This record gives sequence, structure tokens and C-alpha cells, in this order.
Amino acid sequence: SGVEFPCELGIQEITDASSGKRYFSGFIKDLTLIKQHEEEIKQRQALAQGMINASFDPMLEIDEAGIIKIVNDAACNMFGYTREEFIGSNVSMICGGGHAERHA
Repeated sequence: SGVEFPCELGIQEITDASSGKRYFSGFIKDLTLIKQHEEEIKQRQALAQGMINASFDPMLEIDEAGIIKIVNDAACNMFGYTREEFIGSNVSMICGGGHAERHA
């Protein structure tokens, strides 16, 4: 009985130039540590999101193009948008006055 583990399988075809025979070579990469690391990252992200949501003040994270990446509950409540509406949208949706064009 074997042990199951997450893996990546690569297969390469090799042709013998003199005989024309085709051979296949397979490579297996164990992804156990990578998957464990991904799970740790997810847990840390969930903790960070929980800490951000605990703030009574509206908080948003935007990238260099003004796209909203993270938003907390206080911002959703203040501006009346859902998290889904915020994420991926441009921050100009809540910027007033002359600020909006700098983020469009």
C-alpha cells in the first residue's frame, strides 16, 4: 500500500534519431511542502483580514493603478458597497472632488 501526496507529473517524449523509436520519460515532483506553505499563507491572510475587519475605521488597500485589493467591513458599511463590489474596482468609485481623476 502506497502513500498519497500532492505531486506534479512531467512527461517528455524522446525520439531516437537513428531508429525513430519513441521513448517517454516521466518526472514526479513532490508538492507536499509547497501545499503546506500555501495553507500557512492562507491562514495568515485570514488572520490579517480579521485584524483589518476589527478596525472601526474604514480601511482599503489599493495597488499602483488604484485597484482595490483589500477592504474592511467598516468601509463597506460607510460607503454602502459590498466587499465583492469593492474588490477589483478602482478607488475612484469613492473618491470625490479632484481626487478621482488621479485614480481613474
